[in-house]
Amino acid sequence: MDVKPYIDYFEEIAHLERDKQFDLLEQACEQINASSPLPVFPLITHLVRLGLLLLLLGGSYLLFGLTIWILALAGVLGLLAARVVSSEITDTLIRKALKSLLLE
Repeated sequence: MDVKPYIDYFEEIAHLERDKQFDLLEQACEQINASSPLPVFPLITHLVRLGLLLLLLGGSYLLFGLTIWILALAGVLGLLAARVVSSEITDTLIRKALKSLLLE
């Protein structure tokens, strides 16, 4: 996982030097991935995207039928919502791992 966007993102480590932040973020990601036999971050991204797309597309189909522009709108909204939800889940996982690393 690319941790560069998370440099200076978390207030718990924002006061540290960039190299130290990078090392802590890498350790946090390794700790998260070590807890599961599958790669966690890509799995979260794909499952959330698939789930929200199916939910919104299926719901709009049941409510409105096969109206193309509503299905397209539901697809776009599903992708946008999936982006927000997966980034929130990723941020929460990294923040928890960082807190546990800082307590050590």
